[in-house]
Amino acid sequence: MSLQRMLPWLVLALVASVVSMIAGAGRGLPLPTGVAAAVFAAAIVGVGLGINKPLWVLEAHRVTGCAAPVAAQRNARLIALAWAWGAAAMAGVYTLGGLRWYHAWQYGSGMALLGAIAFGYGFAIARARDPATSRMLLLGGLQLTLVQGVAAACGVLYLLFAGKLMSFRADWAASQIFLFGGLAIAALSAMAVRTQRKLMSR
Repeated sequence: MSLQRMLPWLVLALVASVVSMIAGAGRGLPLPTGVAAAVFAAAIVGVGLGINKPLWVLEAHRVTGCAAPVAAQRNARLIALAWAWGAAAMAGVYTLGGLRWYHAWQYGSGMALLGAIAFGYGFAIARARDPATSRMLLLGGLQLTLVQGVAAACGVLYLLFAGKLMSFRADWAASQIFLFGGLAIAALSAMAVRTQRKLMSR
């Protein structure tokens, strides 16, 4: 599966998801808001699986020197897009959606920053020409992606066990963004880590 070919569709899915979430939040309807979030999460995880799965079974003699950097760049773009969705959804729901929650801008800004970092990492990997620099970036990215995935998974578990999803306070929409965004980030991170370990070991 080509990320270049799927990227416009993912951006379209992002916009459609955020617009649907704004509409659902504006009417005070948690179910359609959550469904819109879930659909985008499923879409981006599906694309991530389509990109990474073929690399897990790639024969050793077919792995070239550029395989790991290219895979890292693609996964970084997917992760950046997932963070961008979270930031856009948080901003849209708590402005145009009519909901008010004083932490929304903080979390939204944090997601936007993490998305920018992920995108910047992908750009740095693509620009690296020295093998030593490329390997250093790959190892650093691998460690950070692992930490990111564990943190996202822990956040999802906290939401589930703390009963945040049953709340009817102003942060109900944020909890949905955290849940489905966290699931997407955790899944994408796990796939990226597995891919890098496979390619770098060969």
